[in-house]
Amino acid sequence: MASGLFTIASSGLRAARAALDVTSQNIANANTEGYVRRSLNLAEVASAGGPGRIGDISLSGVRVSGLNRNADLFRQAEVRRTTSDAQRAATELKGMENAEAALE
Repeated sequence: MASGLFTIASSGLRAARAALDVTSQNIANANTEGYVRRSLNLAEVASAGGPGRIGDISLSGVRVSGLNRNADLFRQAEVRRTTSDAQRAATELKGMENAEAALE
């Protein structure tokens, strides 16, 4: 029984460490251009049976089941759209300035 508790506790510690790693990466890269916040998915580990426990499903801890990028597709599309609008306006302005300089 004690061995099972240590296994459950160690799996919880590994999962908590992985979550802290992801959190620290999110904090460290918060101001990095193009970085998208990530989050960790955790899932329970179930073991079936054991000596004298046929058909019994008991929980045996937690595991990391995945890593998600928390990207907002609407925001990304808006950034692309407004960036292209700004670039188009800058190009038009440059053309107008060239025409003005040629007339003077």
